[in-house]
Amino acid sequence: AKWLEAYFVENSGLFEIIRTDESDPCSNCAGKGFLSSVGSDGNDSQSYCPQCNGSGKFRQVMYR
Repeated sequence: AKWLEAYFVENSGLFEIIRTDESDPCSNCAGKGFLSSVGSDGNDSQSYCPQCNGSGKFRQVMYR
């Protein structure tokens, strides 16, 4: 939800953007953009990180 809010604020033109920070790696996936897991059959599977939506970076926007 936070990623979607930051994207909307940056691209809608409805807000005055004060600052955009995108330098911190995502804490959920360690900046990789995906999460790895091992299934019960022993195969590796990967999925996009739900926190950063695969970008690997933490998006934060300050706006008015």
